[in-house]
Amino acid sequence: MRLLATGGNTEVVGNLLEAYGKSMQRRALGVLHGCVAALGIMRGVYAKQTRELLAPYLPSFCQTLTQLVRAPTNLSDVTEVSIKLEAFRCLLVATQNFGKLLQGEMGGILAGSWEFYKTAAPMFEALAVYEDCGEDGDVDSDGDELNLEALISQMVEFLLTILGSSRFQHLIKPFGQDLVYTLMQYMQMTTAQEEMWMNDCDQYIADMEDDVMSARVSGEMLLDSMVDEFGSESLQLVWAATYQRLRESAQVKAAGNPAWWKIREAALLALGSVADKVQEAFPGKDMVLGAIDIPGFFDKLLTEDLGEVCRKACYGVFTSESAMVRAMLEC
Repeated sequence: MRLLATGGNTEVVGNLLEAYGKSMQRRALGVLHGCVAALGIMRGVYAKQTRELLAPYLPSFCQTLTQLVRAPTNLSDVTEVSIKLEAFRCLLVATQNFGKLLQGEMGGILAGSWEFYKTAAPMFEALAVYEDCGEDGDVDSDGDELNLEALISQMVEFLLTILGSSRFQHLIKPFGQDLVYTLMQYMQMTTAQEEMWMNDCDQYIADMEDDVMSARVSGEMLLDSMVDEFGSESLQLVWAATYQRLRESAQVKAAGNPAWWKIREAALLALGSVADKVQEAFPGKDMVLGAIDIPGFFDKLLTEDLGEVCRKACYGVFTSESAMVRAMLEC
């Protein structure tokens, strides 16, 4: 009620949030998310009333949420991660249900989200891919996980929501190249996933087929949606980013990093996620489209990997490559 009494004033709302501890901030954001979600459901019957109720407050609330998203965050601090996670949840439900009210704010919201998207990638890699901190966290009252992996998934889901909106998707397009390239960094296998799947390859297949929510699955959904919305232009971006990541993987391998295969596996997973779109991009039986040369790509890819001594750490690379090959051959 005190938040509503501010009239949506951004500075006052921000001061109120700072006046309480981090745990209370997270709970307050959870309440805000629940209220906006409930009003979103009511919108189907009371469209005018819900719009008039939120119109004075929602834009300013979203400005404050953007400040929370943009603020420097210690991603190894579970409480700070959960606050940012709740902020993204609020932005997502507001965009889904009341996007029209946010037309004047979405540029700033996306700019703040993009800033976090770029700066968080190397931290996610350090904490979750090379270390084992990605799944450390808490569980909210609904049983949803509050950890670094969940935060990245929620952030990507928010970008997916913007991409799926005819009102806002044009804001994503200028960032396309960087978005795809960075997304592959988030799609790397975490240390926790590596340990689980290394001992049970069947679990890997089950998790991928069941779409268990993770940064990897969210990334696949975003890439698939990008190709659906922007066509072969996005396919070219995925292809270019894949080549760049494969080159980087080779450089990391030459430097002696034992985790060299992770970014390679993620790049091939990303490419495989849009494999069913490849057939639509090729006229007739022509298998070369601009920079995309499928025969040449597979010749180089399989020559490199089949020449490798098959070590246990390579299983993820081969699994993703096999899935991608199967998908493309089925096209």
